[in-house]
Amino acid sequence: MDGRGSSGDLLSILDAISSSDKEPNASLHSGTTLVIGRYLMNHIGSCSVVRQRSSPPHSLSLVPSEQKLRRQYSIMLSNLKMSAELTKIIFQGEQLYGIEYEVRVINGFTNNSSLPLVIWCASKDCDIGGRALQEHDDFSWPVRTNFWITTTSQFSCTVKLDRTRKSFDAFKVPRDIYRCSALRKCTWLVLEDGFYFSDDEVNWKKDFSW
Repeated sequence: MDGRGSSGDLLSILDAISSSDKEPNASLHSGTTLVIGRYLMNHIGSCSVVRQRSSPPHSLSLVPSEQKLRRQYSIMLSNLKMSAELTKIIFQGEQLYGIEYEVRVINGFTNNSSLPLVIWCASKDCDIGGRALQEHDDFSWPVRTNFWITTTSQFSCTVKLDRTRKSFDAFKVPRDIYRCSALRKCTWLVLEDGFYFSDDEVNWKKDFSW
């Protein structure tokens, strides 16, 4: 007997009991008990208990999901990288574009009163001419770097004392934009034993000999 048949028998017996003026006999009572028992067993056995999952409290819905947190972190990291790149570009622009340096060559000889130190400086695009420097005289000129680092930012000089001659790079990118950056001074002191460099005209370091 399936669940549907048991349900029909149960309703028939309940109708018979309610319509009868007499107290049901033992056989009817026994049949009623049997049908009700089978109905309950079949009905309960064929059903599964399903618990409805309660929705989370409203406050929990305000907590972002892991996927959302990862997306926010990715956006933040991207913004930080962009800021770092912009800072780098700005810094490089300050170092390479529109910065003016003073290049200076000093005659440091002490025993050449009759023989001047002749100097001539030029870049590939600009010839700034020459000078005849007596003791402690100097020759200076401004150099402005640019973004493209053209040859106008690089100057070579040739110095001559009597029959001795020497050529050197008085200003060269990128070498001097860093070592001259503190005071933006690139100063050369020419002495009997060689050429000395300083970025503050206080501390001197021999760069090369004649």
